[in-house]
Amino acid sequence: MSKTTKTVTLLELLPENLRSDPDIIAASAAADKEFQEIAQKVGLVMVMTDIDSAPGIILDHLAIQMRIDFYDTAFPIETKRRLVKSGYLKKYTKGTPYAVQQIIQDVFGNGEIIEWFEYEGEPYSFMVKTDALAYSEERIEQIVKLINTVKNLRSWLEKIFIEKTKEMELNIALGHMKGTVVTSGIDIAAGETKAKLNKAGCIQVVNEIFIT
Repeated sequence: MSKTTKTVTLLELLPENLRSDPDIIAASAAADKEFQEIAQKVGLVMVMTDIDSAPGIILDHLAIQMRIDFYDTAFPIETKRRLVKSGYLKKYTKGTPYAVQQIIQDVFGNGEIIEWFEYEGEPYSFMVKTDALAYSEERIEQIVKLINTVKNLRSWLEKIFIEKTKEMELNIALGHMKGTVVTSGIDIAAGETKAKLNKAGCIQVVNEIFIT
């Protein structure tokens, strides 16, 4: 049966002619505990190849080492893993739409950027669209700060569009319709919500987060 550095004893690593010497046996047994403690920690130095199982404290130190300025120790551990994995890449792509797109995916899990000419916005503005459900004013401020660390200076984030979709059934007059509920964002400033029934039998609640 094959053994690894975590299971083999020091005596087993010695030449055959030394394994029967009483003094060697005693010395090996005495050193085994320290040897095993070192062997158990060998994997800790392989942090860059083992990010998926690295503890949070290791990820925090890696973020400092890599100077990831959009990293926050309060992030969930899976978000930390994504940020550390793509940390070096973001440093070389700062100021590009790709870097903003990556930070959105790392923080929200999914989402996209839509540039001003795609939605008739102000020149050089852009918006973020995502279906992430958990958000708060504090969370939005944190995300805006992160985006500002990777976008170029000319461009500015106009709004964040958070979309929620849920299937539902509607009974209208004598008919029966089945559609989708779409909830989008929250306007932090006005807190205004508009709801309407569209032709597909869906209720759409439109709330957008405008960045000021």
